[in-house]
Amino acid sequence: MARRRRRQSEGLSAREQARVQAAVTTALAALDKLPRTPGTQLESAPNRQPEPPTHEAETTAESHRDRHGRVRHSGWRSLVHRNRRQLLPWKVTLAVALSGYLAAFVGWAIGESVLVGQITTATCATAVVALLIGLRRKHTHPYWSGWLLTCTINGGAWITTTAFCGASYPLLVWLCASPCLLGLRWWRHVRHPAAATDTDSGTGHRGAQLLHDWVTNAGCSGGPAPGTRLTNLTPYRYGYTGELRLVRGKQSLADIQAALPRLSTALDVAREHLVVEEHPDGPPSRLRIQIVTKSPVTTAAYFDQPVYRDGRILLGPYADGLGDASFVLHSDDSMESGYVLGSKGSGKSRVLETIALTAIATTPTVVFYLDGQNGASSPLLWEHALWHAGPGDAPEMLRSLLAIKDYRQLYNRKHRLTGFTLSAELPGILVIVDECHKIFTDQTAPRWADVAREGRKLGIGILAASQVTTLDAFGGGQQADALRSSLVSSNGIALRTASKVQSTVFPGLSVDLMSLPKLPGYGYTVDDGDDQHRTAPFRARWLIDAKQAAGRDEPLPDGIHTAEDWFAAVAPTQQLDERSADAAGAAFASRHEKAAREQAELDALFATAPGASASSAATGRVDDSTGVIVPFPDLPNLPPFDPENTGSDREAEEPATPPPAPADLSDAQYRVWDAIACGVVRSGDIADALGISGTRVRVLLGELVNAGHIEKVGHGRYAITSTHRQSEGSRV
Repeated sequence: MARRRRRQSEGLSAREQARVQAAVTTALAALDKLPRTPGTQLESAPNRQPEPPTHEAETTAESHRDRHGRVRHSGWRSLVHRNRRQLLPWKVTLAVALSGYLAAFVGWAIGESVLVGQITTATCATAVVALLIGLRRKHTHPYWSGWLLTCTINGGAWITTTAFCGASYPLLVWLCASPCLLGLRWWRHVRHPAAATDTDSGTGHRGAQLLHDWVTNAGCSGGPAPGTRLTNLTPYRYGYTGELRLVRGKQSLADIQAALPRLSTALDVAREHLVVEEHPDGPPSRLRIQIVTKSPVTTAAYFDQPVYRDGRILLGPYADGLGDASFVLHSDDSMESGYVLGSKGSGKSRVLETIALTAIATTPTVVFYLDGQNGASSPLLWEHALWHAGPGDAPEMLRSLLAIKDYRQLYNRKHRLTGFTLSAELPGILVIVDECHKIFTDQTAPRWADVAREGRKLGIGILAASQVTTLDAFGGGQQADALRSSLVSSNGIALRTASKVQSTVFPGLSVDLMSLPKLPGYGYTVDDGDDQHRTAPFRARWLIDAKQAAGRDEPLPDGIHTAEDWFAAVAPTQQLDERSADAAGAAFASRHEKAAREQAELDALFATAPGASASSAATGRVDDSTGVIVPFPDLPNLPPFDPENTGSDREAEEPATPPPAPADLSDAQYRVWDAIACGVVRSGDIADALGISGTRVRVLLGELVNAGHIEKVGHGRYAITSTHRQSEGSRV
């Protein structure tokens, strides 16, 4: 063995032996945690002295090596190599200059400058057309396709002009100014990552820790976002903002938003303090991320005044402090509709009250209020809306809205108008439908959909709210999906919910609403493609009521008023135009008398004389001094409770409720399953209700049948499988 090693050593050249010796020295220094200095002497083997290093070894030890073992010298060559991408615009400019001056020289040499210029023009035009065709075939992002086309046209124009005119000082200025202007976008894209540093040592340490946590916990193999890179992390007022570079073709914004709960644990940052959205001026493979360390929405901000800007009602600040979430009330020539999703305690009613109050106070808009709980959802809107109604009077209000719509269509035709312009002569009508699942029915959903679709250009908007977004909240019939799309398309507000299914069926949303913090008014506004909408959480300003203000230990801050004071001040200013009021009919004209009669009956129902017994209050019997006796309605005689009864008879008499949706359904499969659960059982009717092709519906039906979620019960008719109902019932 020793003889073989000796022969191998003798076969190595002095240069190779120096390289091996330097590699061994470096490896042993790293293992022993010793500084790697040129004068370090280590024992490579027992009873063997190291050979004196040659000049080649000294040069290798003093220089840097890359991962392939190649020598990387310091100096200007290292600087050029590090900035090779940043120098690309100047390299292209050099190529353009050589092409133009070569064409000019050839034209001067042969004495045919015009001919050479024509050939150069044709060549440059062909290059521009070829680039345009290539960009369209590769579906290049518009952010880069327009820039590349502009650079190519500019270079071709310079080459052509130089070929015709020859070298001149103006052309030289043009050549030097082009990379300075057109290269700005490229340099912004390829700039070197900047570490998060700050004058405050604690802030700088936090930024460095975030970068380290992302590399080791988030972007590593097996992490929630493998292969991603966090770059350009810089501090700002509320935390840190940076760029997130995705793995092209394998990740998207929806994937990162779905992984936010795991990213929260990877960075050790609360879920509500991570905001990921599209980059404002970058390609789809780059996202903007905000890591909030001092959130502006941890404590609720009071509602100090209604704010209305450019057709938008400002609701409250985003969680990262960059701007305010908004509700689009009016857009170009139309009045928009909307939908608010939220479970109990999510602040849904307060959001509706804020929108209604701001619309009344800042614009000539009147509010109609429909409540599925007869005013119990929001007593403020029930009292101060221009017209309120419950489920029993909802058909009358719908007929009045249809009549107003027909009148305003004639008004537009008379005055040759193509849309709606908000004015005191023709005010907007905002119809708020709270607990809409009790208002929208299978019979009325088509007419409500007509009001939402056609009323927008006539000044009529519908703002609905409920705890679910499934089709049964919109009537459950064939027009339920059309009504849902009309309401959510412009304004979708999603607050915290108690069901994960709602997050999957809310259009344009890819986050888990169950994971939102239990803060009233905290949620998302759905991005509809408008540049002023963001896929970032926000928190609505707190419109405090009198009861909440009385429970405080200290008075309200200066300039903060209760919701009752605000509505009492602005609600009397509501006024519907005379022609629209006439078109609304007798139901609208008699609304005050009916409201007074309902209030009198309610007061009499709970009126008790001084000293009255509890039994008289319970039965509704009062003294003659009250003047009104309103007995409670007669209740049916209920059978006594039998503990031995299993309750099967009572369960048989109760109306069947649709079972919960399976957890393994896609969005398209869930929409078809939901339509069948709501009573739309024919394939053709499902296609009409969902607005998709019959072929696509049949494919989805086949997938659901194969999965065992539905079954075919007749020609073109489907139903929820009985085994699925039984399994859900046993689970409950």
